[in-house]
Amino acid sequence: MNIMKKTKFTAMSLMILCWGLVLSFAAAAPADAPALAEIASVVESSESAIQDLKIEYTCLRIPYGSKGRNLTRAEKTKMDKFPGWYKQETGVWIQKGDKIKLERTYYFSTSETIQITKTKCYDGSVTKAREHSESRPDLGSITKERSHSFRRWFNPLLTFSATGDKNLSRELGDIDTELVSGSHEVKGKSCQLVKMYKNKTPTSCLRSYKVYLDPKSNYTPVKIEKYWNNFRCLEHTVEVTELTKVGDIYLATKARYVNYNKPAGSDKSYPVSEQELTVTSVELNEGVADSEFELNFLPGTRVWNAILELGYTVPEENPEP
Repeated sequence: MNIMKKTKFTAMSLMILCWGLVLSFAAAAPADAPALAEIASVVESSESAIQDLKIEYTCLRIPYGSKGRNLTRAEKTKMDKFPGWYKQETGVWIQKGDKIKLERTYYFSTSETIQITKTKCYDGSVTKAREHSESRPDLGSITKERSHSFRRWFNPLLTFSATGDKNLSRELGDIDTELVSGSHEVKGKSCQLVKMYKNKTPTSCLRSYKVYLDPKSNYTPVKIEKYWNNFRCLEHTVEVTELTKVGDIYLATKARYVNYNKPAGSDKSYPVSEQELTVTSVELNEGVADSEFELNFLPGTRVWNAILELGYTVPEENPEP
């Protein structure tokens, strides 16, 4: 009798204890993170609301961590040698559906006065690029499909997505993308963290990304970290320091980009420079003409057509007889 009662009591105690632990864990655990597909759906809804977009911006490069402090001798020497590299550039980013255009005006790295204007247009089929400067003949190129060069320099595109090659909603739908459980804080914002991999194999990957998304801003990226290999060392970071709501869309209107250098054969990298992007004007769904994405080469332009593997110089309109 006593043994049976004791056994009964022990089983009931274990049951109560287990239920208590379950309830305790349930109370302590955070709410379930939304599924990756749900996040992608919200992002896609925001993206589809953008019929056309025009962003004017400025971008300024400085030595890493030099803001608010005196420059080192090495930094002064580098800035004296490459003054144009540290002069403010201006730019315009335009998109309409799949069509995109980027125009940048910046300086030769060794000059404070010689400007370069580089324009790239993707018309949904091919990418045309034109580089203009008063000091040399214009250069042009034609390549198939959308060029990766749109993301080569810091511009608003790199605040929209991780890779700069796809819309964020498509990146979130890639097979090599995973949602990290829990909440991750970025400058006081409670964010969802997504890991992305590029050219992943069973043993390695060429590039990897951490993307921090703000749920309160329709999962707009507020920080992006790009790594060499499998999160071994940083290649660059993009941190959005100001989000502006235009209609129902959240856009990065201020952002900081940090570039890292990785010595050959090393698994470590170190920051070398930073850029501050400031949006000066935004036009959302105000109508962009298709002609914005038509890029013509001026007479005398030296063009390389990568599709035809053909180089040529655009003839003068009225050549001398």
